[in-house]
Formats: sequence, structure tokens, C-alpha cells
Amino acid sequence: MSKDLKSGDVSASPAGFCPSCGRPTEQKYRPFCSPRCKDADLGRWFTESYRIAGPAVESEDDDQTIN
Repeated sequence: MSKDLKSGDVSASPAGFCPSCGRPTEQKYRPFCSPRCKDADLGRWFTESYRIAGPAVESEDDDQTIN
């Protein structure tokens, strides 16, 4: 199994293999192999573990100062 599959890099996973653990996918849970891997992936989205690279964005709170 490649290192990319272990890190959860979906773009590097070959078709037919779970992006979370690298096992063969189950049609019922595609693109994952089980409900466990599906739920683990959803949890990563909820905890903001997945990030899209881009320039830093300033929040409106950063512009306001407390006097």
C-alpha cells in the first residue's frame, strides 16, 4: 500500500480502493469500504481536518480593535 493511501489523500487513491484505509471498496459504501471509513471521513470534514490550499483570508474580527 502506498504512503498516500495511509495519509488519506483521496486524489492519490486508485479507483476501486477506499481512500481512508486502502481496502477494496464495497458498492454499497462507494468510494469507501465500510460505514466505519465513511463515517471517519465525514468526521474529518466536521473537524476541519481537510483543508484546501489558498491564500490566507482575513476575518472581519481582525480589522476591529478594542479601545
